[in-house]
Amino acid sequence: MNEIAGVVGIDVAKRKFDVALLFHNKIKSKVFVNTSIGHKAFAEWLQK
Repeated sequence: MNEIAGVVGIDVAKRKFDVALLFHNKIKSKVFVNTSIGHKAFAEWLQK
């Protein structure tokens, strides 16, 4: 049986998107600009 490693919630708006990450019973959140630069920053943030 597979276990879920984490859960990501994303609220997208025209200029920004808010992300909440639940991982190992800890919540992290961050806001990114809704552009290609923000999308790249989000991908990098997830890898940390």
